[in-house]
Amino acid sequence: ELVPAQGHNVGGVATLRFSATVAPGFYIYSAQPPAQAANLPTRFSLDAGEAKGVALVGATQDGGKPKQKYDETFETDVRYFEGSATFTQRLRITAPEVRIVGLLR
Repeated sequence: ELVPAQGHNVGGVATLRFSATVAPGFYIYSAQPPAQAANLPTRFSLDAGEAKGVALVGATQDGGKPKQKYDETFETDVRYFEGSATFTQRLRITAPEVRIVGLLR
C-alpha cells in the first residue's frame, strides 16, 4: 500500500506500508537491529534495475511494537513479531513516472 505524505509530485514523499501474516510457530525479525550483531533486521530494498522515479528515505521502520527475547544462538536480545507484522518505508518521488519494485526481507 502506497500512502502519499506530501503528494505524488516530484520531490514529494510517500510511505510504503507492508503487512505480513506470520504462520504459527514462526516470527519475523524487527526492522531495528539488535545491540550486538546477530540476525539481519527486516528491511526493504529497491531493485536498481526495475524501480524508477523513487529513492529510499531513511531506514525501514516497524509498524508496531515488537516482542523481545534473549536468543541463545545469537547471544543477544532480538526483537520480533508473531502472528502479523507491519513495516513502513518512506520514498521520495524523483521523477514524474514512478515504478516501485523491490524486496522486503
